[in-house]
Amino acid sequence: NEDETINVVMTGIENTSNQIRIYPNPSKGLVFVETTGKAVVTVTNMIGKVVSTSSLNHNGEIDLKHVPEGMYFMKIEQNGQILTKRIVINK
Repeated sequence: NEDETINVVMTGIENTSNQIRIYPNPSKGLVFVETTGKAVVTVTNMIGKVVSTSSLNHNGEIDLKHVPEGMYFMKIEQNGQILTKRIVINK
């Protein structure tokens, strides 16, 4: 067997992560999102059902008061990049 080396190059992911803030987490239902520009935010439950979709321009709040307590995924699409964060709703 020959030893194989695989190089993985990830571009822009760390930059995007540092430029986006999501708080508070855990939240009681209002989640604030700060970005550096326009972004589309999609929130899904643990089985992948979309519970919220929003378009933001820099900063905004996502109202998740209507969803049950639990864990959700927040997908933020900005400048062709996607960042997914886990958020918890505790009412």
